[in-house]
Amino acid sequence: MIPHFTRFSLPKRLTAICRNTAKFCGAFSFLIRHSSSFKATSNNGSRYNGGNPYAAAINNSIYLSYTNGTQHTFLYSDGKITNLGTSLGGSYSNPGAINNSGQLAGSYPTSIYYTVNYYSSYKDEHPLTEQVQEYHAFLYQNGNMIDLGTLPGDTYSNATSMNNLGQIVGTSEKEVFHDTSVYVSGGAYGTEPGYIYHQGYNTTEEQAFIYSNGNMTGLGTLPGGNSSTATDINNSGQVIGDSNTGNNSEHAFLYSQGQMTDLGTLPGYQDSYAIAINDAGQIIGDSYSDYNYNSACPFLYSNGKMTDLNSLIPQDSGWTLLDSRAINNKGQILGYGQIGGQYHAFLLNPISTTATPKDGITVGNISTQGSSVLLQGLKINLTGSNVVTKGGNITFDGSTILNSSTGAYTFNSAKSTATSKGGDITFKNTLDSNSAGASSLSLTAGLGNITFTGLTQLAQAIAYGTLAE
Repeated sequence: MIPHFTRFSLPKRLTAICRNTAKFCGAFSFLIRHSSSFKATSNNGSRYNGGNPYAAAINNSIYLSYTNGTQHTFLYSDGKITNLGTSLGGSYSNPGAINNSGQLAGSYPTSIYYTVNYYSSYKDEHPLTEQVQEYHAFLYQNGNMIDLGTLPGDTYSNATSMNNLGQIVGTSEKEVFHDTSVYVSGGAYGTEPGYIYHQGYNTTEEQAFIYSNGNMTGLGTLPGGNSSTATDINNSGQVIGDSNTGNNSEHAFLYSQGQMTDLGTLPGYQDSYAIAINDAGQIIGDSYSDYNYNSACPFLYSNGKMTDLNSLIPQDSGWTLLDSRAINNKGQILGYGQIGGQYHAFLLNPISTTATPKDGITVGNISTQGSSVLLQGLKINLTGSNVVTKGGNITFDGSTILNSSTGAYTFNSAKSTATSKGGDITFKNTLDSNSAGASSLSLTAGLGNITFTGLTQLAQAIAYGTLAE
C-alpha cells in the first residue's frame, strides 16, 4: 500500500533527514516547527581560523563539517571539535557521509597528477598536454584516513553515501580525449598545399561504485549506457543512483544483490534520478525531461511502483511539490515545493492506517512498507488474513472506557496473522472478543518486540519474536 502524507513547511535550506531517526541534518541555519522545538548551539568552529564552518552530515550523535577557508573536515561530538586534517597529503578534504559507527567518507586532492590532452589552435601539430591533480575518495576510521583509490584506469573518485556496515558508494571517473582532426585538401589548382585541421574534445566517463571489505567494485550501467553514478546506500546494501541508457535518456536505478534495475520514469517524463533510499527499500527522487530540472516532479518508488508525490497529498492542500531530498526509516520525506506563489521546504509525514470511529473499524488485509499501522476504535474487527509491515510497527489500541455508553472497546482477531519485519507489535488495553478456540492470532515481530500493556486479553495467540510486558 502506498502511504499518503500530511505536510508542514520548513525553511528552504533544509536538505536531508537522518535515515535511522526523525532527526534533521544538512546545511541549515534554523529549523522551526514550534518555537520551543529546537535550540541553536554554536560549535565554535572559528577556533581553527578556517573561515565559516559548514555542517555537512549527521549521525545519531555526531556531525561532521568543513570550513570554506582551509576546508578541512571536522568531527563534532560531545561538544568537542576534532580536525581530521589531511593526513594523506592533500591540501584540503571534503566530507561526504558519516555512519553511526563514527566512520566518515569523503574526497581529497592527492599528490598524483594525470595528463589531459587538448588543442589550443587548429595549427597545433600535436595535442598540448596539461597536468591535472587526481581526487580520491577516502574513509576515516579509528583515527586513520584511508585512500580508497579509483576503479582501474580512472583518475577521480568521490564518496557520496555510507551505511552502518561501513559500505561506501560513490562515483569513479576519467577524462577521455577524442581527436577529431581532419585533412583539408589544397586549392583547386594545386598551388596551395593541404593541411591537417587539428581539433578535439574531452569527455568524462563515470561509473558508480561500492566499496566493501577493502575492495572497490564498479556497478556498471543500465543496458545501452556508458555512464552511471551512485547517490545512496541503505543498511541492506541496496544502492541507488542514475545511469544513461541507449535511448539518450537518464534513468534512476536500484542495485540489489548484483542486479541493476531500471526504475523508469513518471508518465510523460523522459528522465529520472534517485536521491535517497531507506532501510525499507523506499526510494525518492525526481523525474524530468530534456535536462530541464526546473520542471522536475518528485516521486516515491515503493513495492516496484513509481508514484508522483503530488498524488499522495490532499489535492486541496494548495501545494505543488517540486523536488524531493531525503527519506528516513519512518517514511518521512523532505523536499521543497510551492504554495501561495512562494517556494518552501516541506516535510511529508506518512498517514498511518488510523481510525477512531464511533461504531468501530473493520479492517481487511493490510500491506505497507516502512509505515506504521495503528488500529484504534470500538470493536476492531480484523477480518482479513494478514496485517504486514516491513520496517514499521503494528499497534492494536482498543482503550477500555468503562463509563462509555457502548462499554469496553473490543478487538476481534478473526483467525488472522500480524507480521512486522523489524518493527514492534503492541497490544495496548486490548480485549479479544473471541473465546478460546474460536480465533487464532499468529504474531511475528521479526527483529522487533511483541508487547502487551494495560488490560490485554487474547483468546489464543501464537507469538514469534521477543515478548515483553
